[in-house]
Amino acid sequence: MHRFNFVLYLPIQLIPVLIGIGIVTFALIHAIPSDPARLLPGAKATPENLAVIRRLAQNILRLHPSPKSISRKTRAAMWSEDFFFELFTHMR
Repeated sequence: MHRFNFVLYLPIQLIPVLIGIGIVTFALIHAIPSDPARLLPGAKATPENLAVIRRLAQNILRLHPSPKSISRKTRAAMWSEDFFFELFTHMR
């Protein structure tokens, strides 16, 4: 009988855990700024400034000789500091 109670209550205990994980994930996604271009100019973030920063970032990513797409290079640069600095070595 003890095993039956364990198997029965395990999914019931899982529901609040999944709801809590969902709430924390939702809060983190909306709390962390998603656009690094908005962080660079600070309070002076006019649409023109943001467009210039984004264009410069796209050109840097496009010049890198890796066959990956620009979005994959962006994600790689966010996760790997070595790849981030490697992007700038190819600009010379």
